[in-house]
Amino acid sequence: MDILKGDTDGIMKSLFGAAKSVFDAKQTSEKNKKTKTSPADIIQWSGCKDDQTSADTEEAGKATGAMSYAFIAALTKYPNQSYQQLLVSIREEMKGRYSQKPQLSACHPIDTDFQFVA
Repeated sequence: MDILKGDTDGIMKSLFGAAKSVFDAKQTSEKNKKTKTSPADIIQWSGCKDDQTSADTEEAGKATGAMSYAFIAALTKYPNQSYQQLLVSIREEMKGRYSQKPQLSACHPIDTDFQFVA
């Protein structure tokens, strides 16, 4: 619209704004690559450590992952837990039945005391 109106000030502001956005995005991308992080809140639950294998199980006559079953069981028993409490609850559900040790990880530091609400 600025071009159609002949508004050179508006055109320049738009061009500089676009260039700044590209420059900022490139800097953020480079920083994320260097620090191996992401600005997103990414939280991952894993069934086991990297050097372990996640077990399958059969519960109520249906095949399922052992950690998936323990995750659901832990949330069913205690629906309002922090991430840390939930991790401990999942491990307790699996204790004595499986040798794998479920893991919680994130793309950047998180507050593990944050209340996880199912």
